[in-house]
Amino acid sequence: DDLGWGEVGLFPSTSPHGRIATPHLDRLGRQGTAFSQAYAGYTVCAPSRTTFLTGRHSGHFERDGIDGERISPGQGVVT
Repeated sequence: DDLGWGEVGLFPSTSPHGRIATPHLDRLGRQGTAFSQAYAGYTVCAPSRTTFLTGRHSGHFERDGIDGERISPGQGVVT
């Protein structure tokens, strides 16, 4: 979630952060589906990851009793 698109080898770029060797991601991108337009569920990593893994919109976290950092077994979240 902190990896920039220009840092992965598959997507050529002049990223100021440098390049990272990502052979497995490169292979996945060549063989699979590349998503070039995406929605990040939140502005920081843990809640964004929670949004991605649960499929729940971050605007509903409070309503659903999710704090965006941890999910308790009793919360009924299925991933």
